[in-house]
Amino acid sequence: MSESECRVACPTCNDLNWVFEFEFYEAWHHLMPWDSLCSTAGAGCSTCAIIQDAVLQLVGRFVGVTSVSGTLRTQPTSDQAGPVVLTVEYEEGSATFERKVEVYTLRDEINCSKIGVARNVSLTPSSNSAFEFVQDMLRTCISKHHHCSSSTANILPSHIIDVGSHDENAPIRLLETQGGRQDDFALSHRWGNSRAFTTTKATLSARKRGVSFKELPKTFQDAVFVTRRLGVRFLWIDSVCIIQDSQSDWKRESAAMANIFGNAMMVISADRSTDDESGFLNNLDPSANGSLKLGREEAYDNNQAIFVRPYRRWHFKTIGHRSLSGSKQDPLADRGWALQERLLARRIIHYTEAEMVWECSSHVNCECRIEEHSFRATDVWSLSLFRRNHSSTSDSGSMPGPYEAQWTPKYNELPLSLELPPCYAGPTSFYCQWDRVVVEITRRKFTYATDLLPALMGVSTIMKQSTGDGYHFGLWYGDFALGLLWMPTKWIGSKRMTGSAPSWSWASLQSPIDYYMRRHISILPSFKVRQISTTTRIVSVTGLLVPLNPQSKHTNGMVIVVQGAEEWKWRRNKKQQIDPGLPGTWPIGRAYPDSDADRYRILQDGELFSLLVANNRHCIEDRDRFHVGYTLNGLLVQKMSNSPCNLFRRVGYFVAREASPWLGTCHPEEISIA
Repeated sequence: MSESECRVACPTCNDLNWVFEFEFYEAWHHLMPWDSLCSTAGAGCSTCAIIQDAVLQLVGRFVGVTSVSGTLRTQPTSDQAGPVVLTVEYEEGSATFERKVEVYTLRDEINCSKIGVARNVSLTPSSNSAFEFVQDMLRTCISKHHHCSSSTANILPSHIIDVGSHDENAPIRLLETQGGRQDDFALSHRWGNSRAFTTTKATLSARKRGVSFKELPKTFQDAVFVTRRLGVRFLWIDSVCIIQDSQSDWKRESAAMANIFGNAMMVISADRSTDDESGFLNNLDPSANGSLKLGREEAYDNNQAIFVRPYRRWHFKTIGHRSLSGSKQDPLADRGWALQERLLARRIIHYTEAEMVWECSSHVNCECRIEEHSFRATDVWSLSLFRRNHSSTSDSGSMPGPYEAQWTPKYNELPLSLELPPCYAGPTSFYCQWDRVVVEITRRKFTYATDLLPALMGVSTIMKQSTGDGYHFGLWYGDFALGLLWMPTKWIGSKRMTGSAPSWSWASLQSPIDYYMRRHISILPSFKVRQISTTTRIVSVTGLLVPLNPQSKHTNGMVIVVQGAEEWKWRRNKKQQIDPGLPGTWPIGRAYPDSDADRYRILQDGELFSLLVANNRHCIEDRDRFHVGYTLNGLLVQKMSNSPCNLFRRVGYFVAREASPWLGTCHPEEISIA
């Protein structure tokens, strides 16, 4: 038996024979008292010596370290070990602090059996090592990812920037393409307030003659640099390639976004750039993203280099891994137009404050890790689900078979009779994906609030071509009833945008929107969508229409609670009769206004009704027990003054208990909602 097989494991570090963790879980920590760690390191344990060095290098030699606990990571898509994560507890004065670091070796030096592999982040995004990462990702995607590939070269947009040669002094020209076929890149960026370099009718001739590299703002310079370095000649930038003071050019190009970003060879995403002047190839913060080489590599296998850096984990609200001190979103992440650009791109390289992140229709690869993250079907950030499910579409992009061109508008009034394919069922369906897009886009910021629907025009075009379904003011015909059941997350401060969309559409509000009731909901048999007018914006429906009057306390036995106002609560007495004000039970209904103005309408103006649409199954807690209960969900609607008697507007959302005595007295009525 060899000496290594006979050697007893170190009592402090246990030779890294710890329980593995996955990317987002930290269920197990191996505790190592600092005094014991220093003692066994001095006695010759090479693993304890590496951990000791890592703590001293990154946490410091002048703080009172009390203990170190460690976990091991695995790469999610392989059995290869990931970085060793160390949680260091230390004292400064009378206060106790905690800091996380991670220890790893490089990809090319994987002989260490326990300390796993990772990459060093390029602190200079314009360096050779940074471009090697991008080139490797691009080359692999083109050659191996069939979901991301195209058999033909891209048809260029009507205007494109010719970046010329690698020479910095080479002129940069705006070209009219006449629809030629060439590979190009597109830039996704935040305009900011500078907007110093745009194309207008007055500057169009000058842009065609050419400008020097130094005349461009810093973000555009960086985009040109990346394009030239990767050997591509053409670059599309919206503020340069769209004539900003031409309404016709803007309409034509905004309608072509699906092709511009979807067909670009790669999209350059300037996530960290605050405006056109700030750039995205600036050096990263070394304190949050830098790595230090340990001096103890001679003590481990084959003298391989070992590194330590601040602990990095994937933050759900950011792109890529971040140190815990750098978890805030990049400036581009809250911009409305940028969401569509990301969704449409088949390949995109993100330049963030923490690292570069590669994203395509097949995989996500971050610069600091080795593993690939394959997209799940529920991932809102990619249209790969639709590209994969409908990869056998015809040249027109429509679904083959009985659903092809089902919703091509031929008449002013479109009946609803689509029988949906099985792939649309369940929580990962097309419609649930769309709900997530709506939730995200309404949380983002727009310079002009009316851009909300135009900012999804390219995405909706792709989805219409892929599914054959129809689309009207943000809702899909095949899911129209459930699509009506949106709610603003906060009605306080929410504004109704006059004329931008009908009241039944979430796009009529300037507010974050959510679909709270999607998971266990079913449409009531009494509710039917009869007709959608593409000319008058009116929807005709049939459903249970319940009259409400929250001011009078007489509501057909209905309990109404209006947010932001006095609560009117109806309770049951011992004889099971409905009386107001009796203690012991609970309200059975709640009204949620859509906006401040709608709250006023609910309390002051006209007749108020609840249009019941669906019931929702959920768990109810009753005296420490859980049981399945049902609620009725619908719209708060109000008759519009000076309009036909059956024309209503939406003013809010309504939830009530299903087991209500008044329900049996209601009958379906046909109304129209504008």
